[in-house]
Amino acid sequence: MRSGPIRKSKIQNPKSKILSRLAALCSIAAAVLCNSCSTAPVAAKKHAPIERVELLRKADAVLAYVEEMADALPADLFAAAPLEDTGNDRVQELHETAAAMREDAAAVAALKAQGVLGEDNRGYLDLRDDGAFADAAAKNAAQQTMSEENDRRKALYRGVARASEEKGLTLTRVERAFAAQRLVRSAPGALVQLPSNVEEFEAFAASPIGARLGARARPGDWVALP
Repeated sequence: MRSGPIRKSKIQNPKSKILSRLAALCSIAAAVLCNSCSTAPVAAKKHAPIERVELLRKADAVLAYVEEMADALPADLFAAAPLEDTGNDRVQELHETAAAMREDAAAVAALKAQGVLGEDNRGYLDLRDDGAFADAAAKNAAQQTMSEENDRRKALYRGVARASEEKGLTLTRVERAFAAQRLVRSAPGALVQLPSNVEEFEAFAASPIGARLGARARPGDWVALP
């Protein structure tokens, strides 16, 4: 008996199969590479680091406003970068924080004049004489004033730092700049902590106040200004 025609089995050529797989892999790799190129972050534009002189100028202008020697904060204080969407550092809130510091400046100054509070070398208030209070209520009130002031200072310092963070400005640099300006603006008899940083201490020692202290001035020490 004669059988029908024998059909060839549809078996793919091994070489063809390998080429097909390679082509598919190349397509996937190209797609991944293309997607990476489109989503890769653009390198941030580098800016020259903010100079200490400029930072001290900003700190001095802010303190002039807080101490009611100027009518407003400097217009360029937060202009270097948008802060509208950065949580507690929103520009409006920072202006409100500075205004609150201005409103309570007299109460803070009175406690400093009494020797109850001092200015440390990081830009914050420090309780120096907790035995100067007539009663617990007076002590608690002073501590509350100090805590609120320090919280406001921290928020303001952070805002100044973030506004110029593309220039490499850090919170620590802002804190020390404000501490330096508060030091030279302090009244005689004020309790202050001298700078611990060698360069900053040398700059203070060369100032009129530092010259009056003379050998009594040592890095990091607490002193009463002459």
